[in-house]
Amino acid sequence: MSRARSGRSLPRELIWSATGPDTELASALQDLAAGRFIAAGDLLAAGGDIGSDLRCHRLMLMAPPAAVSRAAERWLAERPDECDAWALHARVAVYRAVRAYREQQPASGALAEVARRVCIGAAERFWWDPVPWVARLQLACVPQFRGGSDAMDDPYRLIEDLSRRHPFSREGYHRLLAAVGPDAGGSMIAMIDAARVAASVAPAGSPLHLLPLLAHLKSFQRNAASSFNDQVLFADREWSTAQARGEIDDAYQNWFAAPARDPDEVLLPDLHLLAHALWKASMFAEAAEVLTEIGPWAYPVPWSAHGDGATFFKRARDRCLGQPRAG
Repeated sequence: MSRARSGRSLPRELIWSATGPDTELASALQDLAAGRFIAAGDLLAAGGDIGSDLRCHRLMLMAPPAAVSRAAERWLAERPDECDAWALHARVAVYRAVRAYREQQPASGALAEVARRVCIGAAERFWWDPVPWVARLQLACVPQFRGGSDAMDDPYRLIEDLSRRHPFSREGYHRLLAAVGPDAGGSMIAMIDAARVAASVAPAGSPLHLLPLLAHLKSFQRNAASSFNDQVLFADREWSTAQARGEIDDAYQNWFAAPARDPDEVLLPDLHLLAHALWKASMFAEAAEVLTEIGPWAYPVPWSAHGDGATFFKRARDRCLGQPRAG
C-alpha cells in the first residue's frame, strides 16, 4: 500500500543535471574536463565497494569529459597501478569507439579494437573489477563491433563473466538489454525476455526490478515513432495492460518500497524511470512518493519519449503531487 501523503509540494524550478544531488561527482567532472584527475580519484577511492552500481555509474559519467581532456591517459601514466585509473581508461576507450560509430567516422572499427584490448588488459590486471566487463558490454551494443576471433563478445557470455564479479550489476543488465534488443539487431522479444528473467531472480531492493519498465519504454518508442496519434495510442496501451501494471507495481514494491533498498546506491535515472511508469499507469500516489524523492532534479529520460521532456515531467509532477498547472 502506498505511503504517500496529500498536500506535498516541491519547488517548481527544475535543476537539469545528469549528476543530480551528487555534488562531489559534478565537481569531479569539472576537474576532468579541465584535465585534472585528482578529485575523480579521491571520489572513487572513497566510494567503498568496487562492485557498487554507484561507482560504475560515476565512471560512466566521467568518461566523456576525460575523453576530451585526456585526463584518463594522464592519470594512468602517473599512477599505472591504480585500479580506478584502468577502469576509467577502459570506459574512455569504449566511449570514443561508440562516439566514432555514431558519428560515422571511418576510424570507429580501429577504435573498437583498441577499446577491446584496453578492457581485456584492465580485466587481466584487476580480475575482480566488474567495470571492464560492463565496458565490454557497452561495446557489444554495437553489432559491428562484435565478432572476429573473440567469442567472448557475445553479450550473454559477457554478462556471465560480469556476474562472477558483480552479481545483479545494474548497468551490466541495462547494457545486456540494449545488446540483445532491436536497436542492436536483436528483437523486442529478446529484450523483454532478458528483462523479465533478470527481474525474476533479482533480490529485493535491486534496481534490476526496473528492467521490465525499460523494455516497455523501448517498445513504446518503437511503436509510437510515426505520428502523434500513434504516440497517444501506444502510450495508453503500453502502460495500461494488466501485464504492464503488474510489472510496474512489482518494480515499486520490490525496489522503491523494499526495506533492502540502499539509499546510497539509488541513481537518478532509475527514480525517473519508475516515476514515469507509475504516472502512465495512473498510480499517482505511488508516483508522488518517487517524485518527492527526486525533488527538483530533472532528467530527460524517459519523459522526452513523449516530446519536450520538461513539459511532460512538469505535467507528471503537477498531476501526481496535486499542484495546479500554470497557464
